[in-house]
Amino acid sequence: MKAVIQLKQKVNETLAALQALVDRNRLSIGCKLNGALRGKVINLYMNAREACEAEANFVRKLLEDIEKLRRMRYATQRSGLLARGELMQLLMQRARHIPLWIGPPDMHPPPLVGAIPAPASMALKVMCLDVSINYLVFPRH
Repeated sequence: MKAVIQLKQKVNETLAALQALVDRNRLSIGCKLNGALRGKVINLYMNAREACEAEANFVRKLLEDIEKLRRMRYATQRSGLLARGELMQLLMQRARHIPLWIGPPDMHPPPLVGAIPAPASMALKVMCLDVSINYLVFPRH
Protein backbone atom coordinates (compact mmCIF):
# COMPACT_ATOMS: atom_id res chain seq x y z
CA MET A 1 0.00 0.00 0.00
CA LYS A 2 2.92 2.32 0.70
CA ALA A 3 4.14 1.83 -2.86
CA VAL A 4 0.78 2.96 -4.25
CA ILE A 5 0.85 6.07 -2.07
CA GLN A 6 4.41 6.88 -3.15
CA LEU A 7 3.51 6.47 -6.83
CA LYS A 8 0.43 8.66 -6.36
CA GLN A 9 2.53 11.35 -4.64
CA LYS A 10 5.03 11.28 -7.50
CA VAL A 11 2.21 11.70 -10.03
CA ASN A 12 0.77 14.60 -8.03
CA GLU A 13 4.18 16.29 -7.75
CA THR A 14 4.86 16.06 -11.48
CA LEU A 15 1.39 17.34 -12.35
CA ALA A 16 1.72 20.18 -9.80
CA ALA A 17 5.04 21.22 -11.35
CA LEU A 18 3.48 21.27 -14.82
CA GLN A 19 0.47 23.25 -13.56
CA ALA A 20 2.74 25.75 -11.79
CA LEU A 21 4.63 26.36 -15.04
CA VAL A 22 1.36 26.84 -16.92
CA ASP A 23 0.04 29.27 -14.28
CA ARG A 24 3.32 31.19 -13.96
CA ASN A 25 3.57 31.78 -17.73
CA ARG A 26 -0.18 32.18 -18.30
CA LEU A 27 -0.25 29.47 -20.94
CA SER A 28 -3.49 28.40 -22.58
CA ILE A 29 -4.56 25.65 -24.94
CA GLY A 30 -3.32 26.31 -28.44
CA CYS A 31 -0.73 28.96 -27.53
CA LYS A 32 2.59 28.81 -29.32
CA LEU A 33 5.59 27.73 -27.27
CA ASN A 34 9.11 28.59 -28.29
CA GLY A 35 12.61 28.31 -26.94
CA ALA A 36 13.38 27.20 -23.42
CA LEU A 37 9.74 27.32 -22.34
CA ARG A 38 8.81 24.71 -24.91
CA GLY A 39 11.58 22.41 -23.69
CA LYS A 40 10.45 22.82 -20.07
CA VAL A 41 6.82 22.05 -20.92
CA ILE A 42 7.77 18.97 -22.95
CA ASN A 43 10.13 17.75 -20.21
CA LEU A 44 7.52 18.20 -17.46
CA TYR A 45 4.86 16.57 -19.63
CA MET A 46 7.07 13.53 -20.30
CA ASN A 47 7.88 13.21 -16.57
CA ALA A 48 4.18 13.35 -15.69
CA ARG A 49 3.32 10.79 -18.35
CA GLU A 50 6.04 8.39 -17.15
CA ALA A 51 4.83 8.75 -13.55
CA CYS A 52 1.23 8.05 -14.60
CA GLU A 53 2.28 5.02 -16.65
CA ALA A 54 4.33 3.65 -13.73
CA GLU A 55 1.32 4.00 -11.44
CA ALA A 56 -0.99 2.36 -13.99
CA ASN A 57 1.41 -0.57 -14.47
CA PHE A 58 1.61 -1.07 -10.71
CA VAL A 59 -2.20 -1.05 -10.43
CA ARG A 60 -2.44 -3.56 -13.31
CA LYS A 61 0.01 -5.86 -11.52
CA LEU A 62 -2.01 -5.60 -8.30
CA LEU A 63 -5.22 -6.42 -10.17
CA GLU A 64 -3.57 -9.47 -11.75
CA ASP A 65 -2.51 -10.69 -8.29
CA ILE A 66 -6.04 -10.17 -6.95
CA GLU A 67 -7.48 -12.10 -9.90
CA LYS A 68 -5.06 -15.00 -9.29
CA LEU A 69 -6.17 -15.18 -5.66
CA ARG A 70 -9.84 -15.12 -6.67
CA ARG A 71 -9.28 -17.91 -9.20
CA MET A 72 -7.52 -20.07 -6.62
CA ARG A 73 -10.37 -19.48 -4.16
CA TYR A 74 -12.93 -20.29 -6.86
CA ALA A 75 -11.09 -23.52 -7.72
CA THR A 76 -11.17 -24.65 -4.09
CA GLN A 77 -14.88 -23.80 -3.77
CA ARG A 78 -15.73 -25.58 -6.99
CA SER A 79 -13.73 -28.74 -6.21
CA GLY A 80 -16.68 -30.60 -4.69
CA LEU A 81 -20.29 -31.16 -5.67
CA LEU A 82 -22.55 -28.16 -5.20
CA ALA A 83 -26.26 -27.97 -4.61
CA ARG A 84 -28.26 -25.76 -6.95
CA GLY A 85 -28.62 -22.96 -4.38
CA GLU A 86 -24.90 -23.01 -3.60
CA LEU A 87 -24.11 -22.93 -7.31
CA MET A 88 -26.37 -19.93 -7.85
CA GLN A 89 -24.75 -18.11 -4.92
CA LEU A 90 -21.30 -18.91 -6.31
CA LEU A 91 -22.30 -17.58 -9.74
CA MET A 92 -23.72 -14.41 -8.18
CA GLN A 93 -20.50 -13.90 -6.21
CA ARG A 94 -18.36 -14.44 -9.32
CA ALA A 95 -20.49 -11.96 -11.28
CA ARG A 96 -19.90 -9.30 -8.61
CA HIS A 97 -16.14 -9.74 -8.81
CA ILE A 98 -15.58 -9.61 -12.55
CA PRO A 99 -11.97 -8.50 -13.08
CA LEU A 100 -11.36 -4.86 -13.90
CA TRP A 101 -9.70 -4.23 -17.26
CA ILE A 102 -7.25 -1.34 -17.44
CA GLY A 103 -5.58 -1.08 -20.80
CA PRO A 104 -2.76 1.11 -22.01
CA PRO A 105 -3.73 4.68 -22.97
CA ASP A 106 -3.43 4.05 -26.72
CA MET A 107 -5.38 0.75 -26.82
CA HIS A 108 -9.09 0.36 -27.49
CA PRO A 109 -10.86 -2.05 -25.09
CA PRO A 110 -11.61 -5.53 -26.48
CA PRO A 111 -15.15 -6.80 -27.11
CA LEU A 112 -17.34 -7.61 -24.09
CA VAL A 113 -15.51 -5.11 -21.87
CA GLY A 114 -17.93 -2.59 -20.42
CA ALA A 115 -20.58 -1.64 -22.95
CA ILE A 116 -18.64 -2.79 -26.03
CA PRO A 117 -20.70 -5.48 -27.77
CA ALA A 118 -19.32 -8.68 -29.24
CA PRO A 119 -18.81 -8.58 -33.01
CA ALA A 120 -21.28 -10.55 -35.12
CA SER A 121 -18.49 -12.88 -36.26
CA MET A 122 -17.67 -13.93 -32.67
CA ALA A 123 -19.14 -17.34 -31.87
CA LEU A 124 -20.37 -17.84 -28.32
CA LYS A 125 -19.90 -21.37 -27.02
CA VAL A 126 -22.68 -22.24 -24.60
CA MET A 127 -23.08 -25.24 -22.33
CA CYS A 128 -26.48 -26.06 -20.86
CA LEU A 129 -26.98 -28.02 -17.67
CA ASP A 130 -30.42 -29.58 -17.31
CA VAL A 131 -31.61 -29.54 -13.71
CA SER A 132 -35.21 -30.80 -13.65
CA ILE A 133 -37.24 -27.93 -15.14
CA ASN A 134 -34.69 -25.17 -14.53
CA TYR A 135 -31.84 -24.60 -16.95
CA LEU A 136 -28.47 -23.17 -16.04
CA VAL A 137 -26.52 -21.76 -18.98
CA PHE A 138 -22.74 -21.32 -18.74
CA PRO A 139 -20.53 -19.72 -21.36
CA ARG A 140 -17.53 -21.89 -22.17
CA HIS A 141 -14.11 -20.50 -22.96
